[in-house]
Amino acid sequence: MKKNKFKLLLLFIGLVVITGTTLSSCNDDDDQSQKEQISITDITTNIPCLLTSNDTVKIINSNEELQALCSNAPTLDFSNHSLLIVSGGTTNGVSGINSNLEKLINSNYILSMDIQLNDATVAEGWRKCYLTSEKINSNTIISLQVNSHQK
Repeated sequence: MKKNKFKLLLLFIGLVVITGTTLSSCNDDDDQSQKEQISITDITTNIPCLLTSNDTVKIINSNEELQALCSNAPTLDFSNHSLLIVSGGTTNGVSGINSNLEKLINSNYILSMDIQLNDATVAEGWRKCYLTSEKINSNTIISLQVNSHQK
């Protein structure tokens, strides 16, 4: 009788461990599904505008807004896209920038900027202009995460 209770207890503990592991892995999947990758296209060379403050993201949704910020900017199609103008500063030169835009489940966004620094170049501000694959409301919160590191 004691052997059967012991086996039953081991079986119960095994089921609890397996169930806990399964539920834990399901939660990890849920966390990943709460973020959606948003495609962005770098059009920095086409937009000759500078923002006045560092570590800033400006959402532009019309040619009127763009012209008010940069009078010699080209006309863009804002029907299904937004323009993000992002700027920052460094104490070193910049040798490269990689970016990633994610939409969160609460309709806010995270723009991650990976800045590769280069001591051999002059310290300067950086800026990027991205055309998004979807329209982003002008009131939307875009959190800017900047990671600066040596190349």
